Amino acid sequence: MVNVLHSLLLTEEDKCIRTSTYHAFDLMKAHRGNLAVRVAQKDTEALGLSVSASRKDRELTLTFVNPKTDAEMSVNCSLGGATAAEAKARVLHHEDLNACNTFQEPNRIVPRELDVRAGGAAVQLSLPALSIATVTVLLA
Repeated sequence: MVNVLHSLLLTEEDKCIRTSTYHAFDLMKAHRGNLAVRVAQKDTEALGLSVSASRKDRELTLTFVNPKTDAEMSVNCSLGGATAAEAKARVLHHEDLNACNTFQEPNRIVPRELDVRAGGAAVQLSLPALSIATVTVLLA
């Protein structure tokens, strides 16, 4: 978990930094304790969009992963009978695909706000290449 390949944290003497793996894990933990929601999608490509969904009360959590290194994805998500009142999103992405957090730049890759449109039975966003986004939708 620490100081290994794909570790969450890196330490050096008295210093400790969070890796991009830590931040990916942090984005996914929004699903913890929620009820899993079945997801149906048209994209069956091996390296296509990956989607996870869960719900707790009036809050729907959606996580999208774009594994493509060379293409942004336009996401148009239908809520299938639910109505979105509002949504907010965070994305983990860096333009430099080889970027990493270091002791000199510990916050080079961190989650940032992402524009998301939600209304009626739809949630829409643009997902950058090689990124993970978590969207929190407040249902009406």
